[in-house]
Amino acid sequence: MALGTLSAGMYAFGDLDRQYLSGEVVGTVVGGGIGASFWLLGAALLFLRMTAGRVLVIITSALCLSFAVAQVVHVRDKLDLMAFALIIALGPLVTLVLAVVPSTGRWIAAKPRRY
Repeated sequence: MALGTLSAGMYAFGDLDRQYLSGEVVGTVVGGGIGASFWLLGAALLFLRMTAGRVLVIITSALCLSFAVAQVVHVRDKLDLMAFALIIALGPLVTLVLAVVPSTGRWIAAKPRRY
């Protein structure tokens, strides 16, 4: 999520015809920060083996993946930024797949042994 925000910021700041602090850039940075916060909260809850953490990670990864796809569509005329956005999309995609697989649910349901 943070890398996706960085990608959008690079695109906006790299284009000389745009305002440096346009609403698009500020919205992207604020939205990326909120999304990253939810992703970190979900990861922490997931490490505590809570189902809410898995749900937060799935929702945030799906939103981040859709944001990355939107970035690819937005910068389709600039090949270097499009390649960067596609590479950025791999992280949320892998995270989404690993959070959705049934083994993650079994891992959450399993209780650690107490010695």
